[in-house]
Amino acid sequence: MAPFQGPSREQLLTLLRRGTKESVTLGKYEPQAVVLCDGGEWKILALEEDPQLVAEMQERQRAEGYLMPEHYFSCKRPGRVLLSAPSRDAFIAAVEKMPWPFGPN
Repeated sequence: MAPFQGPSREQLLTLLRRGTKESVTLGKYEPQAVVLCDGGEWKILALEEDPQLVAEMQERQRAEGYLMPEHYFSCKRPGRVLLSAPSRDAFIAAVEKMPWPFGPN
C-alpha cells in the first residue's frame, strides 16, 4: 500500500468553501485527523488508535501471515479536539491561521 496523503490546507479550504458536508481525513503518510461538522459546530479531531481494534487486527493479520503498517489505519477513531469553531466561516478562518502539521500547505 502507498502512504496516505490527505488534502493540503488549500485543498481543504476549497472543499469547505464549496460547502462540503462530508468528513475529510487529514494526514501526511498516515491518517492523523478528521474534519467533521457536529450539530453545526466544525471540528478537527485527532485520530487515535483504538487498542481493542489494534489487538483484533493484529490477531487476524498474524493468522493470515500478513501485517503491514497500513493495517493500523483502520484502527483509528476520532479522539481529542484539535480545533473547533461554531460555524463554517469561523472554522475556515481558524484553519487559515492554525499551524498545519498534516502535509503541504
